[in-house]
Amino acid sequence: MSRARPTTVAALLDAPFRLVRRDLKLLAPWGVAVGITSALPSMLQQVTLAALGGMSGMADKPAALVVWAVLANATALTGVGLYLVGQFVLYTAVFRRVQGLDLPIMTVLKGALDWRLWVIGILEALINMAGLLLCGLPQLYLMPVLLPSMAIALHEDTHAGAIKRCFELVHHRSAEVRGLGTWGRAVALLHAMTFVTMALSTLSSGPTLIVMTVRIWRSLSDGTFDPDMMQDLAMLPVWAQVPLSLLGGAVTGLALLYSIAARFTLYEDLRDTREGVDLAEALDAAEAAGA
Repeated sequence: MSRARPTTVAALLDAPFRLVRRDLKLLAPWGVAVGITSALPSMLQQVTLAALGGMSGMADKPAALVVWAVLANATALTGVGLYLVGQFVLYTAVFRRVQGLDLPIMTVLKGALDWRLWVIGILEALINMAGLLLCGLPQLYLMPVLLPSMAIALHEDTHAGAIKRCFELVHHRSAEVRGLGTWGRAVALLHAMTFVTMALSTLSSGPTLIVMTVRIWRSLSDGTFDPDMMQDLAMLPVWAQVPLSLLGGAVTGLALLYSIAARFTLYEDLRDTREGVDLAEALDAAEAAGA
């Protein structure tokens, strides 16, 4: 069965915003909380660096350099882990709202323990690593294809067949879907996700980038520029570093929330193209039900 009214690319790109706007008061706090939590290790790293006097202040202190190296690696790994767990929490939150369910704190937090998401996450990581080993060219094809994998795992309660299902949906051929085609529509949404994420990240890191640019220009002008001390050039006072880190984390969390909503709306669009329900009508019905 084919859809009665094909979704335009513009409507597909707008769908994640509609989904987030519809439940902004419920979803935004989760996005902000996940982003700030993920940013805490990085904030600790920067505050510690400032307290130690920067890389230049540790130049003649081997013990301090060892402590800094251990801390930097530990906080980096912790940050990645918290970001990954936070993604699974947000997947659970968005999925529950798509289903019209409430967001009890403990229920949403348990999403981090959803083994289906871990299995898909590991499979995606392995596939992406294989693509990188082949000069990254397969990524141009695989990244759009794998976008709906997590949504498939939750909606269809599967893990083993989620990757295969991605290929089935993205490569579905329908007379109603012309122009970019299903893969091209996934590419368009991927670019939109990337643009939103980069734009928000640039805005949140603006003060640090300005300070770093001014310091680099000055050091180049007076001949004191040292590439080994680049980290010091980006270092801000603790009183500025803490709020900016928290702000950056919150913005990153909101960008992640949009990206996850985009994956769910892409899944709905691809599935509906194959099974005959209109994405716009489904969003309208969900908004009416929540009114």
